[in-house]
Amino acid sequence: EYHLLGHNVMFDYKFMKTATYRHGISFEKQGNDTLSIARKLLKDLPKRNLDALCAHYGYKNEHAHRAYHDALATHYIYEAMSKEFEKDHKELFCFQPLSYKVKKQEPMTIKQKRYLNDLIKYHKIKDENLKKELSKSEASKAIDAIILQYGKIPYQRT
Repeated sequence: EYHLLGHNVMFDYKFMKTATYRHGISFEKQGNDTLSIARKLLKDLPKRNLDALCAHYGYKNEHAHRAYHDALATHYIYEAMSKEFEKDHKELFCFQPLSYKVKKQEPMTIKQKRYLNDLIKYHKIKDENLKKELSKSEASKAIDAIILQYGKIPYQRT
């Protein structure tokens, strides 16, 4: 069993939990968040983002905003804060169950389906992926992408 450590860990956990849920896999994890710890213990810092904490602890993140390197930086920051504060704030360094309830996907609306089909027909788009059943959010993204690439259907008065 492993635990998750992150800087704003819930942001990433929501994506992981949603992806596993859609594949029928349970994903219940414990985690800890360096951002939460920093907000409680480093109140004097003007910023507590990962870059600011790296600067504060003298860690050079050569490739910031790349997953692997940010993960290494987060681990370093966690260890540095642990050395500095864990003796007096043990509870902040314990991994706790992460909780997120995945929102169910709703199927696309009749209005979305009609508009998507009209766009496909008007712009003569041949994409078999657009003919399958999409969720409400997938349909919305597909409609936006078509409008961005091809434009809207001109309005005609009847």
